Amino acid sequence: MLRAFESDADPLRDFRDYEAELIVSDLQVVEKRLQRLRQERNSGGEAQELGRLAKHLESGTPLRTLTMSEPEEQALAHFGFLSRKPLLVVVNVAEADAAKPPDPTLHIAAGTAGAQVLALSAEVEAEIGELPPVEQPDYLASLGLTEPARARFLRAVHALLHQICFFTVGEDEVRAWTIRSGDRAARAAGRIHSDLERSFVRAEVMHYDDFIAAGSEHRARETGKLRLEGKDYVVHDGDILHVRAGSGKR
Repeated sequence: MLRAFESDADPLRDFRDYEAELIVSDLQVVEKRLQRLRQERNSGGEAQELGRLAKHLESGTPLRTLTMSEPEEQALAHFGFLSRKPLLVVVNVAEADAAKPPDPTLHIAAGTAGAQVLALSAEVEAEIGELPPVEQPDYLASLGLTEPARARFLRAVHALLHQICFFTVGEDEVRAWTIRSGDRAARAAGRIHSDLERSFVRAEVMHYDDFIAAGSEHRARETGKLRLEGKDYVVHDGDILHVRAGSGKR
């Protein structure tokens, strides 16, 4: 979180200072491990990979911009490198700037560092939270906004973590489930309960937007928006799933 609502605020400077701290911290970890490997006269694969990381960090660049294979990611995961973690830069702006895009210079700097930027006004968000739901749309419109920043924040976080949500709908409960982008229907069923993944047969699927447009599940079925999918179906963000397993339908 960076402040940009005061005259002396410099979010670009603060962002660069923060990134520099992460890079220095990671470089210290890498150099300490390399020193140990040199003492052990170990010049194998780990030493070579850490040498590549050290060179990248010494250039002042965070590790999140470095391309790594899945085996490399797994081999280095225990180091917990800070500059490798996904980063969302939230800029707290003045109320008058709540509807404006982030500063382009900061946006470019963050993008170069593999981070994303989101601008919001904490003051505005606090005021929205105090209003009755029916009054919030008019207040947002008066500021040139279409939705609270919370919704944009959640979408940005899900995107950074490569996560999506699907829904299950029952007579007395609607639930959202978080899965990895690219997960297939059987894996999504396992998110609900491990037994459902093992005994998965197929799923009835319709997208939230199609359901809203149709007005009902019955109408969505009539218009072909509700369909049967097998275990290899890739679940999309906003899908509504009725899972059919060996023991019945969930």
